[in-house]
Amino acid sequence: MYTKTFSMLRRLLTACALLALLCCIAPARAATTCVNSDALLQSTLSIATILANGPNTIRLVQRFSTGDHYTLPALTMNFLQPMTIEGGYTTNCASRTIDATNTIIDFGGANNDVFFSQTTGSPTALIKFEGLTLRNGGQLNLSAGYYGKFSDDAGAIRMSHVRITNFNFAGAGFLGPVRMDSYASETSLEDLQFDHLTQNSTDTNCSVILLLDEDSLASFRYVTADLSSANNLCFYSGRSTGNYNVEIINSIIWSSDGSAAGIKTGNQFA
Repeated sequence: MYTKTFSMLRRLLTACALLALLCCIAPARAATTCVNSDALLQSTLSIATILANGPNTIRLVQRFSTGDHYTLPALTMNFLQPMTIEGGYTTNCASRTIDATNTIIDFGGANNDVFFSQTTGSPTALIKFEGLTLRNGGQLNLSAGYYGKFSDDAGAIRMSHVRITNFNFAGAGFLGPVRMDSYASETSLEDLQFDHLTQNSTDTNCSVILLLDEDSLASFRYVTADLSSANNLCFYSGRSTGNYNVEIINSIIWSSDGSAAGIKTGNQFA
């Protein structure tokens, strides 16, 4: 009886020790950070590219008046896990009003390209913006997921209550003022405004490019895209085989300068 009890106790202690070890090595939950300055915003973004359990939700305190907005330089950020950036918070992020006009991020001019991506370090990928204005840069490039990297449900870009304005692309190649790449998932845009986008590349006449890889979906709801100089909203398939789907609901694609802007589809790698 003593031997049997001792054996059961030893197995129980072994199981408890294993459970404790698993708890110790389990990754910490990613943090949510309240941000109210340029320096803190840039450092928080940088940390998320280095630490797998770094901040993955950034809450921005409202800054929108003349001379008082967030300012960032040219950036190339490859996050190690899904990244969400939310605007509209009051002091200390105590409460929130979701409105693109109350939180502005300015990228400092046409020489500053901006690349946000999440392609490694997580089984899922997401780049998400909500309730802010992104303005005054060269190219804005958002990418989630990557060919051959993730499972079939990964690689989403989601934007809601956002304005993207005054991006000026001066390079060459299959690029433009705004490009969004999603893999085997979706690019979802809701209550979003594009305007004052300048395309100078002679290789494509697209102001906004959505690259939809491996059966991705593009969803536009209440989107206004003001495209000029006969440039287009372009949907393209990506590197892998497969179809993509596009739904455009209660949205306006137009050109304020009267040029023949519209919607274009194709295959980037054809």
